[in-house]
Amino acid sequence: MTFYNIIFGILFLCAVRELLQAWFDREWVRFWMGAVLTMLISNDILFTSHLIEERHVPYTIAMKLSDLLDFVLLSIGVLMLSPRGNLLGVDAQRSDVAKGAAPCHARREPSFWGLICAYWCVCLLWDVLGGAYDGDRLVWRRSIPYLFFIPLLATWCLSLGLPRGRLLRLARPTVTLLAALYLLAFKAPEINSLQQAADKREMAARRAQPSERKREVTRNGDGEARPETRRSLFSRSSWEHSFGGSETPRYNARATTATKNVR
Repeated sequence: MTFYNIIFGILFLCAVRELLQAWFDREWVRFWMGAVLTMLISNDILFTSHLIEERHVPYTIAMKLSDLLDFVLLSIGVLMLSPRGNLLGVDAQRSDVAKGAAPCHARREPSFWGLICAYWCVCLLWDVLGGAYDGDRLVWRRSIPYLFFIPLLATWCLSLGLPRGRLLRLARPTVTLLAALYLLAFKAPEINSLQQAADKREMAARRAQPSERKREVTRNGDGEARPETRRSLFSRSSWEHSFGGSETPRYNARATTATKNVR
């Protein structure tokens, strides 16, 4: 089991737990935040496992450090959703709430969306380090991960400036829908297309290997190229000239001996 399997497995369980708990508690602000968190973690799990396990991209130290930073940011995001009673076993409840004050999701929401924006910036850096889009000539496919940062940033700004406004209430389900579309309608087909492109490159490399071997054989004079070399060195006319210039060479014991000596 690799490094990213462990950390993202823990995060996925925590996010699903918070999503289900918010659904049954009918806390819709917390539910939308938990849904976005779950979608982003699922996207990270699928794309990371595809690049490392299927495309065999080297899992460098820089990429591991980026995943470790992602784990820290998303863990704090889980604590923002559930300061007490989370799967991480951390009691992050503030003292005023612990004394009886009502918990306020609006107070933690700007911090949550700020962490999500920071997490997405680290994901973009991870794509650059891993060469996720190296060789991809489609500009729109390389641009979508950067464009997805815009609604995340807009939601963060709305939570800071208009925490009780109508725009923020509309932005929460909108970002959740965009995250689902990013995962199902963009990332999953992209993984399939990347896999098909990798298979085509592998098949082309396999087809190129026999032709390169034939070129080496012809260049070095080994294997099948030996008869051609001998025919070019000892043509039929030279053999006939050595045996008297007749059209049909006369083979006898002396000719055989002379042939061996020539060879």
